[in-house]
Amino acid sequence: MFLVIITNFFISSITRDYLKILFLSITLFLLVFEFGLDIKKSVYRKNILSNILIYVLSYFLLSYISGLFIGFNKTIYSFTLSNITKNILPTIIIIVLSEFIRYEFINKSDKNKIVTIFSCILFILFDLSTNYSLYNFALMDEVYEYIGLLAFGSVAKNIFLTVLCINSDYLPCIIYRLFMELYIFIVPIVPAFGPYISSVIGILFPILLCVMVLNIVRKKIIEAPNKRTISRYINLAITIILIIIVLLNSGFFKYQMFTIGSNSMQTFMSKGD
Repeated sequence: MFLVIITNFFISSITRDYLKILFLSITLFLLVFEFGLDIKKSVYRKNILSNILIYVLSYFLLSYISGLFIGFNKTIYSFTLSNITKNILPTIIIIVLSEFIRYEFINKSDKNKIVTIFSCILFILFDLSTNYSLYNFALMDEVYEYIGLLAFGSVAKNIFLTVLCINSDYLPCIIYRLFMELYIFIVPIVPAFGPYISSVIGILFPILLCVMVLNIVRKKIIEAPNKRTISRYINLAITIILIIIVLLNSGFFKYQMFTIGSNSMQTFMSKGD
């Protein structure tokens, strides 16, 4: 794994998604072949998963509400068949393979601390190496983005996913990553936070979720029936609002949300409105 990670820094073509899928598939196959695959459902899975969904849906809701004040940026993706086959489908496969590998590391080592830390470092290096060729390090702005957005964000994300996998299992990790990494390919506009704010959010949000997971396990929280009902209503309300936002962005209604791409209409409309 280290050999492939080191190679990524020098051979940019290996960062293509189908090569990532091939590498991860071979890695998972060898792990399962050597150690087997025992899938165990965690007693905390349902409670942790429901809380993660509430946090993630609230995060998207607050993000898009803040976008009404700070403006939006248009994404380069469209919801087409080529986008699905080129971006969405490979991302789903990579996420599923990665989280099964993480689960295999942690589960088969009986949550050994050294192996757990080692696997977390491996996934951080995998993120850094596979995205290395996307940045131009001759430009200082892109160096800052690589360090702030990618490096620090990857450390926070993988620490959270490791803690989540230890205290639950692979499913919450997969679902969390599907929400956080696929939305960019689906919605046409995103809040214009900028690299600095995006970096801060990318670090703080996983840490917040990490604290939440540890609190659930430490207190051995098991939801009472009435709390489950309230949780379902909250999830349903937030989901409905997010669906409306996505539909407004996607042009299914008579009226559609757009982002102004230049300053040509000032002073009536500004870039990012």
